[in-house]
Formats: sequence, structure tokens, C-alpha cells
Amino acid sequence: MSKKQNVKVPEGIVDYYAVYAIDRKAKTKEIRKLLLQKQGELRSHMSNGSLNGDEVMEKLQDAYNMIAAAVKIFKNEDRRKEYDKQLDAAYATGKIDVEAQKAAQDIYEEIEAMFLKGNYRGAIRKCMEALNNNICDFRIYLLLAQSYFALHDTDHSLESVEDGLRVHPDNLPLLKAGSRFANEGKKDFNRAQRYVNRMMEIDPQSPLAISEQSYLYLNTGREDLAYQMIDDYMEKHPSDVQFRKDCAHDLIGHSYSYYTKDPSSEGYVIASEENYNKCLDICNKAAGIYNDENVRTALDTATSFGQTVFNDENLEGILWLLIGGLVYAIVGLVLAGSGFSTIGQAGILALFIGALMSSPVLLIGILLLFCAWRLREVSYRPYWQIYKFIITGEREKKEKNIY
Repeated sequence: MSKKQNVKVPEGIVDYYAVYAIDRKAKTKEIRKLLLQKQGELRSHMSNGSLNGDEVMEKLQDAYNMIAAAVKIFKNEDRRKEYDKQLDAAYATGKIDVEAQKAAQDIYEEIEAMFLKGNYRGAIRKCMEALNNNICDFRIYLLLAQSYFALHDTDHSLESVEDGLRVHPDNLPLLKAGSRFANEGKKDFNRAQRYVNRMMEIDPQSPLAISEQSYLYLNTGREDLAYQMIDDYMEKHPSDVQFRKDCAHDLIGHSYSYYTKDPSSEGYVIASEENYNKCLDICNKAAGIYNDENVRTALDTATSFGQTVFNDENLEGILWLLIGGLVYAIVGLVLAGSGFSTIGQAGILALFIGALMSSPVLLIGILLLFCAWRLREVSYRPYWQIYKFIITGEREKKEKNIY
């Protein structure tokens, strides 16, 4: 056993468990291995000094110094035990140095609140202030990128992601954001795939990487590959509820791409049979993965566009056919009345046949009444057909029952 060595810790110590999201129950060797890996990544990135710039290099150096201090703490069990003891004491006496952590958390929560309220420009200003004050939390870069994207400024959004990756080169959430923004904002699927490939290199079994790859498959029309990838991961990790939730919400997000803006109402509707079937298929898949209120609402909304309603545009035609049919039928019966005596008591069917033979006008009336009945039958159509005609004015022959 190594000789016990005291760890000199300042009155206000840093909680490295909180800083690096480390489980306090983890083994010392595992923690040290994780920290050394992060330290190596920073060192490797710092070697590209000409690419980083002075400001980024200073931030990288600060991050490197902090992780180097953490590595020393977790050198062995004795050092860690002494650190844990003093950490607990600091928390108990209120001497823990949480100001920097609290400041970062407070500014993040402030920016997040602005973002959620739709104040994207204000969120951008606050993000820039935080970064200028060396609060380099990756979430700040993420909020900055999201705020730009919300303003439809994909170029600056991706620039923010790249700025964040210079400080946090292997951060999976930032890489995921880069893929999503390149995918959705630029339709640059090659660039999106490069981000995903980097995620896979860092952790091939990362649920973030797998969910983002499946989403990229969806957006490039390869739904079968997307579903297979999701199913394979769920089979291997049946207890990963967060993965299920994220994938289901990704599927629901993609289902909205099958909606079309209705200029008359400024709302979004499904306006073709193909889009209806695809949207319904994706929503059903999402419900089979994770069924919460958001998924159920999306599924119910998609399903509603398949409900049939009566086409009021045909009402006038039905009425005219009905009136014309009745008029012709009545006139035809009157004209055929003179021939009824020759039929005798042969029965109602014989009487009817005789009337038709005696009066073609009656036959026309019956045909008109039949057309009225038939037009009424085919006048029920799904909502997607109604919106298709309203928006495009087109009626495709391959889509049945468009009247």
C-alpha cells in the first residue's frame, strides 16, 4: 500500500466530481483513467496552436491546468480519501468554492430562460458576455448555436458549434448539434455525416451518436436503416429509456416535414396521400418506441387527416340531380299512366317495367336519382384530399375518391 500523503487543499476547493460529472461511487482507477483521457485530448488539441488562436489557447490552458490538478487528487486511494474528507467538510461548513460553478450555472439558467421565452437575440448577447468572461461551459456554446439557428442563421449557428469544439473537441452534444444544424439548416448531409462519424469514433455505442445517425437516415429518405438502427440499440439496451424518448421525439420532429403550410389559415396541414401515409407510419413507429403526451398528440393529429367528411362543394350538384330526377320521374309516371290498364293485375314489378317501357322520361328521372345517390356516396373524402385541392388546386387520378 502506498504511503498516505496529505493533499493540500485550499479553503475553497473545487468539486471535481461536479465539474467533470463523475459518479462519487466510481472507482479511483476509473476516474483517473477518465481524467487522463480528457487531459490527453486537451494536450493533443493544444498542439494545434496555430489553428486555435490566442484566446482559445488561453481557455484550453486553463482547462488543462484544472484537469491536471484533478489528476493529482485521484493519483491513489489515499489521496482521494483525504480529498473526499476535506470536500465533505467544506460542504458541511459552507466553505466549498461553488461561486464559479454557481456563476456558470446561474448564467446558463438565465440564458436558457431567455431562449425558452423566444428572446433569441438577448440570449446571444448573454452567451457572448459569458464567453468573454471565460465561462466556457459547453452548454453556453450550445445555447448560442441554438439561438442563432432559431433566427434562421445557420452559418453563425455552425460557427458557434465549431468555436465550442475548439474548447471541447470531443463533446458529443456539440457534435450532435453540428450534425443537426447542418442537416436541417443547410441540407448539407455530408457535413452532418462527418459530425456523426466523429461521434462514432469517440464512442461507437453512444446513444447520442446512434440516435443522430438514425435521424440523418430519416432525412435522407432511408427510413428502413433508421428504424433498424433504433431497434438494434433498443434490443441491446432495453433499459435505456432516455434513448427511447429522444428517438421518439426525433421521429415526431421529422414527421412535421410532411406538413404543408396552408396560406388561408397560416396553419400546417397534410395535403397528399403520400405524405399522410408516411407521416402516420413515422408517428406509429414513435408511439411504439416511447408513448408520452407529445407523441400521442402528434399521432392523433396525423390520424385526423385521414378522417372523412362530406364535400360541401358537391351539395348543389346533388340537389339539382335530385330535383331533376324527381321531376322527370313524376312526369314519366303521368305519361305512363295511360298504359297501366293494359298491364292489368300482373303485379308491382310488371307495372313498373311497363311504366318504363311506356315512358323514357321516367327512365331519365330514375337515372338522375341514381346519379344523385352515387354522387352523395362518393362525396365523403379525407381531410388530406380537401387540403390538397385547397392548396394546389390539383386532383391526381391515382388518388381515389377525389370529387
